[in-house]
Amino acid sequence: MLSDRDPGGLAGEFDDEEALSERLRHRLLLAALARQALPAEASDVEAWRSTVAQARRHGVAGLLYARTARSGDLSRAPADAAAALRAAHATNAAANLARAHLLGRVLPRLRRCGADPVALKGFRMAWDVYGDPGARSMTDVDLIVAQESVEACHEAMLECGWQPHRPIHGRLELDNEIVYKAADPRLVLELHWRLVRIHGPFRPSTQEILGAAVDGRPGGLHMRLMCPEQTIIHTAIHPYEDGNVATLRGLCDIDAMVRGAGVGLDWQRVASEARSWRGSRQTWLAVALCRDLLGTPVPEASLAGLAPSLPAEEARVRLALAVGLLLGRAGQPQTAPRVSPQAASVAGHAGVRRAASALFPDRATMDRLYPGQGAAGYARRWRDVVRRHGGDLARLALRDRRTLRLQARQARVEGLMNWLAGG
Repeated sequence: MLSDRDPGGLAGEFDDEEALSERLRHRLLLAALARQALPAEASDVEAWRSTVAQARRHGVAGLLYARTARSGDLSRAPADAAAALRAAHATNAAANLARAHLLGRVLPRLRRCGADPVALKGFRMAWDVYGDPGARSMTDVDLIVAQESVEACHEAMLECGWQPHRPIHGRLELDNEIVYKAADPRLVLELHWRLVRIHGPFRPSTQEILGAAVDGRPGGLHMRLMCPEQTIIHTAIHPYEDGNVATLRGLCDIDAMVRGAGVGLDWQRVASEARSWRGSRQTWLAVALCRDLLGTPVPEASLAGLAPSLPAEEARVRLALAVGLLLGRAGQPQTAPRVSPQAASVAGHAGVRRAASALFPDRATMDRLYPGQGAAGYARRWRDVVRRHGGDLARLALRDRRTLRLQARQARVEGLMNWLAGG
């Protein structure tokens, strides 16, 4: 039986039969991604065309080409389907080569200003895990540095010709990243000093990420990479941060990371760090989906160490619902707990209060910042805040309707995904 916390009556919309139906419709795609023998659908022209559309929707068209070309199964695809997959792979490769070239010019400059960036997710996956720049699609390069290095890194990025998407003043306390753009629209770099939103549900430590990083040479560049255990957790929680439903691309990343690390992967560390990040349930759901859909070799004891406290039957049903959601509804509006615009507005004002508490420290901190100045010190802090952070606070307080709708949708999807993960 499902829990009475089932949001929006999802049991009736995504039952086991629907999850099975979606799995059958994706059987050709799943078999190719899991490196298995292709099913009977591989001889059907329309099945291949549908599979190409599914692969594009999930961001794995380049990976599907790489896997089927390597196994020889691409020869079974009709010419137009094979050409579409080949084009996706070539597009990914060209963009990732351009990213590597520009990153090679940026990294030495960032190091000279005292930062030692760690590469996250996509860039690391394309070059270091898949070993094929065409196999992994991505929209940007993600780097993380210590917060005290951000302003120096910003000056270095400007010197290298990158422009921020919007001004950085007032963002260090309120945000977690700066988005930079190059002349080529394919080249976007996100410089993080926090891995996730400051007021989100997860609590990863930037210091621990930087300390656990490993050396690598993705794209021929000597740089540090997020360790495999943390990469798995980050990939698992990332959809919740964006208010989106996970796609097969993220599951394929986890699958490739697990297979690539082999026995060297420390599952106890995955479980302990997932708990410290407050993301163990989400990591359980992602890893369990990898096991069920892609055949990822996950030790049962390791999966049990991540699993939420749910009866076995309820956990099985939630996994089945997640399969139907992942395969059938990725990228589409979701049925989930409704959040009214008024509630979202209240959440917005709560965000302003949290931001203000971060910007206006307590008396002990004020005495340290402005020793012996009393009320004059507070007045100076108010002046500094208005000068540097007034615009961001105004944007938080005066949210337009579009922002409210987006926030409400994110809340609905996050509620749905958290419920599926055992919340």
